Order: sequence, then C-alpha cells, then structure tokens
Amino acid sequence: MADGVVPARVGQPETILDTSSRSVTDVLDELEARGSVWVTYTFHNPAAGVEQIKRSYLQLHDGLVFGSGYYTLDYQVQSALQGHILEYERDGRTSALASVDIIPDEPFTTYLFVVDPQTGTTLAQNVNPNLIGQVADWGAITEVLATQDIIDAISRGTGTWVAYNHINPVTSNEETKRTWLVMHDGLIFGSGYYVSDILAPADLPP
Repeated sequence: MADGVVPARVGQPETILDTSSRSVTDVLDELEARGSVWVTYTFHNPAAGVEQIKRSYLQLHDGLVFGSGYYTLDYQVQSALQGHILEYERDGRTSALASVDIIPDEPFTTYLFVVDPQTGTTLAQNVNPNLIGQVADWGAITEVLATQDIIDAISRGTGTWVAYNHINPVTSNEETKRTWLVMHDGLIFGSGYYVSDILAPADLPP
C-alpha cells in the first residue's frame, strides 16, 4: 500500500517472506498473537544493486502491517567502524591506530583501514601488515570515484558507500567489494564486505 524506497511496488503483492525461513502463515499468526515480529530474508538492496540479507521489524496496526528493516552486512561494517571511531575519541590517535593494526590469526573480509586523504597511504589496517604505507583499498576506490568527490561526500559529516574490485583476503580472488567510508579527525576510515560474503537463501538464519 505504501513504499518509501520503490514506489513501483505499491499495489504489488508483497514477496519479502518468499525467501524467509518462516512461512507467511507462521509470521501472520505471531503478528496476530503478539502484534509484532522480526523476520529475516533476502531482498534487493537498492543502494548496493544486489540481493542481501535483510532483517525487518513488522508491526500490526489497524489491520495493516507496517515494516522497516536493515541490511545485515551494511549494519555490521558501519557499526564496527563507528566503534573504532569511538575508541579513537576515547584513547587518542596513536593508541587507536595501534589497536587497528592488530592482525588476527585468520584473515577476514570486513577488515578496517585508515587512510591519509592527502597522500592516499594506509596508516592502519587489520588484514596485512605489508599494506601499511601502501594505497591498497584506497587505490582501487579512487579508480572508480575521484578523491575529491569522496572527500566532498564524507566531509558533510556522513559517510558514503563505494563499490570497486579488490582482492578478497579470504578467497584470494578479485571480487566486487562494497565499502563504507567516513571522515574523522582529518582521516578516512573504511570497512566493507565482498560479494562472496552475501549468503544464499538456504544459508539464512531462522
């Protein structure tokens, strides 16, 4: 009946539960019994242009179901990045960057990196110690989006998403990566995920 992102969906059958691990009947029964319910499913992320896991809160009111949700990978990298910025504010630049530089035993895809926007060099990251002082992610990012355009976008106090091709440290393959960039204290903080991180419908949690 209403859609704040894709108006063309108004008047169309709702299909969000087609990929959920829960049946429509099960969800409607819980809505009737409790008035609200969380559901997890795959859905097209209009910002990323791909299907992703989404988690939505549904509430029954006056015979209508209202819903709003978030894409889990987007939330994961944004919240982790914000946590490091809060650590930076609490502990100061030197300590916070040293904390970022701690490399785990096993590589992971949602690693954090910190870049000097004046030089494009990596000041800190937690995936490969050899990347300190290199352009790494930043070099790939600025191949698809001009440096000044990025700085203009994130200097307004909000972040920006950018998609580019980069080597996945887990698979060692070049894949499409989607990264969230934020400016803080004159530095650019980034964290993202790869296309192979997106789960298939069969892998959805209950």
